[in-house]
Amino acid sequence: MTGSSSSLFAAEVIECVAEDREPTTQELYAVAERIGRDSGMGPVFAWGISATDNAAERYLLRAAHAALRGAEATPSTA
Repeated sequence: MTGSSSSLFAAEVIECVAEDREPTTQELYAVAERIGRDSGMGPVFAWGISATDNAAERYLLRAAHAALRGAEATPSTA
């Protein structure tokens, strides 16, 4: 992944959409972190967060999956 963090879209998003493929776990978490950072949430995936904080993590992962797969993606029940 050689994208610049100042780019409008993460390099992972461009690559997955261009190649019409499922994202890797690494790509999914990278895009979720970027969405969190760009929205001002700061780091979300960290050791020691409580179970109640997992909602933010789930929302970020769902948003990242939607960005990486587009409108055709079906959300999981995570």
